[in-house]
This record gives sequence, structure tokens and C-alpha cells, in this order.
Amino acid sequence: MSNQSCITVDVDRIHQFNSEKVRTLTEIIMDLFSEYGVRGTFFICGESVLEHQDIIKWIAEDHEVAAHGYYHRNLKRLKPHELRQEIRMTQEAFERIGVECLGFRCPHLVVPPYLGQILSENGFIYDSSQVDSLFVAQRLVFPFTRMKVDGILEIPIQTFTALKLPLSLSALRLLGTTRFVNYLPDTVNHFYFHLWEFERMGSPSGEFSWRGNTVHQIRMKQNLLRGFWDFMTGRPTSPADLTGRNTGEDAIKIVHTLLRELAQTGTRYVTCAEWAKAQINPP
Repeated sequence: MSNQSCITVDVDRIHQFNSEKVRTLTEIIMDLFSEYGVRGTFFICGESVLEHQDIIKWIAEDHEVAAHGYYHRNLKRLKPHELRQEIRMTQEAFERIGVECLGFRCPHLVVPPYLGQILSENGFIYDSSQVDSLFVAQRLVFPFTRMKVDGILEIPIQTFTALKLPLSLSALRLLGTTRFVNYLPDTVNHFYFHLWEFERMGSPSGEFSWRGNTVHQIRMKQNLLRGFWDFMTGRPTSPADLTGRNTGEDAIKIVHTLLRELAQTGTRYVTCAEWAKAQINPP
């Protein structure tokens, strides 16, 4: 089995925090990556690129920067010409600051029709939006279908356990800050997390009961199905928000433990672009 692993970070919209907070959280991530020799891929929305180009260029010095849409909205709701405009605007934003952008991840992991063709037209070489798991809410409405477009490679998000949970920090946080290691797959090819998870978003884990967490999750899924979701901000519009269990310092501990576990297996980290280029031009 391959010991290559892609570690990806969804930065989303820098506007959800002030610039100083984003810089602080990003520095924590980059310090973690430096400690374990990780070259990661950061997915960032186009609207943040020009206003915060200092942060984008700082990340791009040692890691890959990729696109996460322009406004972090549900791309499946766009008409074909609107989708083309969104993708073009996103790529142009990176071009204007002189940063190469070869990869794309759909906001909310909702993949619209014709995405592959439009990405190919705008110079992208890979997409990393697919995850074959019913635990991603959008899969209940938009079934998992592999992208088949010449010139666009698919780097799917890995799943694990018999339940096919997405291999993400959100899933590991629910399993606990140390217990999650018992459920890790033999080989971690792709792990992802969100920048906001490194900020304390709720009660400390010791004060958050499993019952309370379950109620939180049920309410969140109900809101998703009822349409109470703001796709512009990526957050629910009701008080039932994503669970705050094990965010902040607990989330940092989880990623630290995961990377330490992977280091013991001799895992070699590559960016998504490096993986894609290796597939296009194998040694």
C-alpha cells in the first residue's frame, strides 16, 4: 500500500475571522506541518485572495494553495454560465497575485454538473470534492459519482471505518482526542480539516456530553434537510450549529497525535498538485 499522504486544509473565507486571527491559526497549522515535515494543500476562496494576498503568498512559500470556489456557496445552485464565471473569477484572482492554482474543492463538497469540463477550461488539473459517504449531508441529495473528464484528476476524500466516515478532523473530534487512533485505517492517503476547527467554537470537551453532542448533530441535519443553511457563509442560520466538541486546543492535539502516528509508519507527505502531476507523468 502507498505511504504517500495528502493533508488538506479548508481555509474557506478569510472574512469569517479577522486577518490577525487567520494568521494566528494558520501559523499554528504551519508550525505543526513543519514539525512533521508536511507539505499541505490549503483550499481558499477566491474573494479572499486579493484582499489577503499577504497571507496567501505566505502560505504558498512552503505549501500548495488551491481554490475553494469564489464565494463559498453551493455551486450546484448556479446556472452553467454563472458556474463558468465563478470558476474563471477564482482562477483570475490567483493569477493576479502571481500564485499558481492547479486544484479545486467545491464548497460543502457539492459537485455541480459540468464541473470537470469547466475546471479543465480554466487551467486546473485536479478536483478534490468527492467523498463516498452518506455522512456527508449532501450525499443524501447528490449521490457520489466519479468525475470523468480528460485532463482533470480526481483526488477523493478518504473514508474509514465500516460506516465510511469521512477521514476528517470533524469525524476524529467526535471519536475523542485520543480514542480516535483505534479507528484509523492502516494507510492514511488523504486527511482534511478546517481552519476554524482550531478555534474554540463551543464548550470544552469535558463539559460536552455525548447526549448533548447527539442532539446537536440531529438538529444540524434537520436544518440541512429543511434548507436552514446559509451557503454564503457556510454556517447554519439557526442556533443549532456544528458541534463544538473538541475544537480549539483539543483539535490541535488530535492533529498533532495523528501526524505523530503517521510519522511512525514512514508516511511521506505530498501536496495534491504533486500527487496529480505524478499521475500525469509517472516516473
